[in-house]
Amino acid sequence: HAFDWPGFMLSAQTGDGVRDLRRWLLTMARPGPWRVSAGVSHVQPPLVIASEVIRSHIFRCFRKELPYTLMQQNLGWTEMRNGGVRIDQQLLLPPKNGIGGPAKASTRAIVEQRLPMVGKGAGIELSEVLGRPVSLVLSIGTQGPADTMGL
Repeated sequence: HAFDWPGFMLSAQTGDGVRDLRRWLLTMARPGPWRVSAGVSHVQPPLVIASEVIRSHIFRCFRKELPYTLMQQNLGWTEMRNGGVRIDQQLLLPPKNGIGGPAKASTRAIVEQRLPMVGKGAGIELSEVLGRPVSLVLSIGTQGPADTMGL
């Protein structure tokens, strides 16, 4: 079965366990043709890459406070005349009462305070990853009932 692989305890800080994981991966590797040609750096669509870069900066800037309760919604991807792209994304806060309505004021205040850090870091990284100028516009909204139920 494909999911009967062993679990590995790894430490990004100390590197513990990396040697064991590497040894196991090399043992499991099988010769064969490459599935992706050497010139391809990403097989994901640019919008998915952008969402993941933004999400990584959300986790860096918010750490333990909020990242698991925030949702992302892509609002727009606009090609610019200068060859750049404008990406509009909204961070959706959980509603105060769990069924809709405004978010808690304290939650909104934390996001408003740190949103510029997310935008600046993610914008720089996206320009590098996409290889062109990126104008990243982040806004704040509140999750609706359908969002909280995973619909």
